[in-house]
Amino acid sequence: MADTYKGGTIRLGSEGTDVLLVQTILKGRGFKGADGKPLELDKQAGPNTMFAIKSYIEDRAAHGADLGGTDAWGPKCWADQGLPKA
Repeated sequence: MADTYKGGTIRLGSEGTDVLLVQTILKGRGFKGADGKPLELDKQAGPNTMFAIKSYIEDRAAHGADLGGTDAWGPKCWADQGLPKA
């Protein structure tokens, strides 16, 4: 039986593969960093990645989604992606 992929919660300072995946998702959807530039795929949740996460959550909230607070990419955000089952 396959489960939906559930990545970890990403906060400022997080590092690793989950951060890279979120950066890839956000960059692919056109979300940019606080500097107005496309996100660097560097596996580090710095200020630009966090700005893009906030922008994503605020955009989805405007469309009626409840993804939790705007200071982290958490389980609700992963579920909202409709990621393929493992």
